[in-house]
Amino acid sequence: MFPEVSMDYAFVRRQGETDTLTVLVVKDRDSRGLRTSVMKQKGICVEESADKAAEIVRGFGHQGKILMKVDNERALVALRKEVISRLGCDAIPVKPPEGESQSNGGVENGVKLFKGVLRVHLLAFERKLGAHIPSAHPVMTWLVEFVSDIITKYLQGSDGKSAYQRLFGKSVQEEGLEFGERVMYKTRKTQDSNVVLDARWQPGIWLGRTWGSISHRVATSANEVVEVRAVHRVPKVERWESDAIDKIRATTWQWTVPAGDPAPVVVLGPREAAPDEVDAAEQVDRNGPKRLYIRTEDLETYGYTAGCRRCQRTRERQPAAGTKHTEQCRERLEERLREAGDPRVQAAEDRATEERARRVDEGRVDRGEEEERQPVRDAAGPAADAQPQ
Repeated sequence: MFPEVSMDYAFVRRQGETDTLTVLVVKDRDSRGLRTSVMKQKGICVEESADKAAEIVRGFGHQGKILMKVDNERALVALRKEVISRLGCDAIPVKPPEGESQSNGGVENGVKLFKGVLRVHLLAFERKLGAHIPSAHPVMTWLVEFVSDIITKYLQGSDGKSAYQRLFGKSVQEEGLEFGERVMYKTRKTQDSNVVLDARWQPGIWLGRTWGSISHRVATSANEVVEVRAVHRVPKVERWESDAIDKIRATTWQWTVPAGDPAPVVVLGPREAAPDEVDAAEQVDRNGPKRLYIRTEDLETYGYTAGCRRCQRTRERQPAAGTKHTEQCRERLEERLREAGDPRVQAAEDRATEERARRVDEGRVDRGEEEERQPVRDAAGPAADAQPQ
């Protein structure tokens, strides 16, 4: 069986925007590796598009005859033809039936997965920055490639291996950095290496790693992105700087932007909070302190409670995540553990007491009201007002 590489386009944009980001998605069938890259336009009207697509296909390391599969969109057919000519290998074009997108389901699933992971990382990135990132901003071109890189490296299949392991024969052994965080990168040695007064480490913005390499991509303050070997993280309070992200002008097809470049500047806007977002303190109040965790060995020792769904699923060795013990079950087990002198019971009581004191100190609960409710709580149990696990 010959290796097969599939290509397709994904189109992404933000709500309210008219411009759409064109993303080329390439998936390798054997390794299930996924690579994505932002294209200036569809097809081969821009020469860099064919060069980038050919570079992506080469990155999967196939030798000899390969199959190249796309749907019947004219832009993709033209791009495949140009890529085959640039690869210089015996590539066989595969043509799916007309109007049957399911026949190219491998890359279709890759597009769906890519969009979902991109959404998660973009929203998390915006929350840390406190800014809204338009799809036309240059930093999006780097985020698109970063997302496919982590999918290939960390998403495991049914065999317990990632696409990276199938391609390179080893697990990922690298520090996990967050996209867009501020780092210190080590500059390359210059010819005048005897000069020791200049700084050897400079600040920059981390934009991911180069495919198949340990090199980091770092945006400098000089409107360029450089590849470096060594980076250091900075304290958490210094990692996120929206102004530095706003100044990035380099893209994946133009790593260095000349001074005075007339390209339009896309400015970051203020981030709008989602309707379901709540303040962190309110989230703590709603969830309450963490209650005592009931282990499987506790159930084996003191017995399973009839009518408790969590006990039933645990006893039958079924997945029980998201299923809670009933209050009657929890009270019975906590009483048995208290009689046995288990220190976890006292730790749970201390957490509940600290939480009540914190709410009183912050003025969220009236002190007199708290004192009136205190005996009732103690009678019901030390952690009766907390949410079950």
